[in-house]
Parts: sequence; C-alpha cells; structure tokens
Amino acid sequence: CMTEGTDVSSVFMEMVKASATVDVVQKKLVFLYMVTFAGVKPDMALLAINTLRKDCDNPNPMIRGLALRNMCNLRMPGIIEYIHQPVMNALRDKSSYVRRVAVLGCAKIHNLQTNTEIGSEPSIY
Repeated sequence: CMTEGTDVSSVFMEMVKASATVDVVQKKLVFLYMVTFAGVKPDMALLAINTLRKDCDNPNPMIRGLALRNMCNLRMPGIIEYIHQPVMNALRDKSSYVRRVAVLGCAKIHNLQTNTEIGSEPSIY
C-alpha cells in the first residue's frame, strides 16, 4: 500500500506499538514507516522518538545503530533537542557500527542546524 501511493498515515500509532518487538526485520520496516510519515503526523512522531530512544539503549548493537540512524532521519521541527544526547552517547559506544552511525548523525544534525555545537570527541574510533 505504502509503495503504491496510498495514504497509510492513519495507522501511525499501531506502527509505534509494533516497534516494540525483538524481530529486527520488523523493526526495520516499522522504522521506515515512521521516518516516512513523521512529517505528516509530527505530534505522534514524538511518541516514535521515545521508542527509538529506548532502542538506542538496547544491548544489541544492530538495534542501537538502527534506532539511531532512523531517529536522525526524522524530519520534523525541534528534532535536534531529542537526538543530540543519543548521538553523543553513541559516539562513545563500544560498537564501531554504532559509532559510525553516530558520526553520520552528527553530519545530519549539522545539516539541519548549522549553528548547533555538536562537541568534539577525540576518540571515536
């Protein structure tokens, strides 16, 4: 439905609830949906941010990186205040994949708001 141009933004809340799963493939699809429709439903996207922030603390580095990447891809007003701290935490993560996603997230933060001070992290590798 989504790829055919049908408006499926009405099921946003159900998708947020569906993101509370351990299945990585399902999480990827749900996060793709959230990123796609966050601009249409910015008030409900705040709930998605809470879910993504919880997944940034997941023991699995793939889940942490996936959540951080999708959180940085959300395009809505005021998103920087929600993603700044998870990005900074991920820069110090023990997983190189999560650190890589965090570095890319810093670039996205800078593109969104060029006057944002991201901070310097001397040991990101």
